[in-house]
Amino acid sequence: MKKILLLFIFFNVASISFSQERTRVVDRIYAGDGDFISVWNVCADNNIAEQIIKARNSFPKDAIKLGWDEGYDILDISFGGDYWSLVMDKNINVGKQRWFTCGYSELMSTIQKYWDEGYRIQDISYGDGLYAVVISETPPHGVGAQTWFTVNTVAEFEAKVDEYWDSDYRVIELVYTDDDFWFVFMQKEANFTSQSWRGRNEFPIDAIEDQENEGRLLTSLATNGEYWLGIFSKVEECYSQTFGDLELERPNKNPSSAGTGTGFAINSNGYIATNYHVIDGASSITVKGVDGDLETTYHAKVIVEDQRNDLAILKIEKWLGEIPYAINRSTLGLANQVYALGYPLTSLLGIDIKFTDGKIGATTGFENDPTYYQHSAPIQPGNSGGPLFSATGNLIAINTLRVNQDVAITEGIFFSVKARYLMNLMEDKNISFPSSRGLDNYKIPQQVERIKKFVYLIEVN
Repeated sequence: MKKILLLFIFFNVASISFSQERTRVVDRIYAGDGDFISVWNVCADNNIAEQIIKARNSFPKDAIKLGWDEGYDILDISFGGDYWSLVMDKNINVGKQRWFTCGYSELMSTIQKYWDEGYRIQDISYGDGLYAVVISETPPHGVGAQTWFTVNTVAEFEAKVDEYWDSDYRVIELVYTDDDFWFVFMQKEANFTSQSWRGRNEFPIDAIEDQENEGRLLTSLATNGEYWLGIFSKVEECYSQTFGDLELERPNKNPSSAGTGTGFAINSNGYIATNYHVIDGASSITVKGVDGDLETTYHAKVIVEDQRNDLAILKIEKWLGEIPYAINRSTLGLANQVYALGYPLTSLLGIDIKFTDGKIGATTGFENDPTYYQHSAPIQPGNSGGPLFSATGNLIAINTLRVNQDVAITEGIFFSVKARYLMNLMEDKNISFPSSRGLDNYKIPQQVERIKKFVYLIEVN
């Protein structure tokens, strides 16, 4: 198989100029024998993409989290050869994006829940006995009606796909599962104007070449280990494909620290708030900086996660002391002064706590999302999960880089989740709020001296 693939790749490389036509990796296809090949679509919009491509032994939660923090979105996730391949892109404009993994028994209800919230399936893959589903508000293939089904045989696949094609659905993704069936995800009003499929007993090199001659590109490929099914589509504004290898670092069996973020005390009994994306997928979470001590480490457990609002509550076995600030449920008005505390870019700036300040620029976030404030207090990677305070020392929001970071960095606009959403989580878990008003009569420098012992460095693995 590997020899066949190398010949196929060589054939494509010899016939085109990659410097002009390699625009963005749109797929990573598992080709057997532990090998992935990368697929580049050549389209009318020939901009070179900013992309992250990673390989992991387990589902790449850490890489996704770090990519989101740097302003990238998931483009493709694939599994094969006992590892996961992830492609993230900085310019695909999918709106809000989420992912989840689950077994087949939970798949229907979980997908329906996100459909009801206005999301659409963007990508589905299968590996390690789980479905990995990426959802977004505006997937690259469109926002039309979606459906999915499973079949056991190729004959059933052909009949079912023909039926849906007659109703103007298009196959977006095809996978084969450990339950010995083909899983087919389809959508109406996709950016595929026509489709065909081909089946082969080996990697379908001939079908790829024949279909490209007819103007169709390979858009999905799956195998049960003995038989290959390929989906070929006419993709709007794309006219050719190239295939090739990427030199990727192989998955690390013992990954080092996946990243850092910021958290802060919300209840003296050891409860700490941070962003969901800071701790998402972590196998261990540690906290430093309690009472200003950055040498002592406390292990934290997750009490509650809120992926939608990018919030999480942790707990350590430590009395945190009398919290000097209150949480403000009401909305702070335009032009009010605010300041942020946190641990940004610790690898470059060190682990001392950092202060930034600015003003409220809007009481809604990106695309008028009421969950967020827009403000001008600079936030950098590592600030995620940290507190945003008013000039009177009240907690008003939780800082995040998860929302449209490109806009935030390039235009000096930053986003923070309003504190009322954190209070809702605390109420659900019967966690009482800090209520001190002891900072009202202090200027900001004196407030910071009292608050900084309650703002913590979060480290995850």
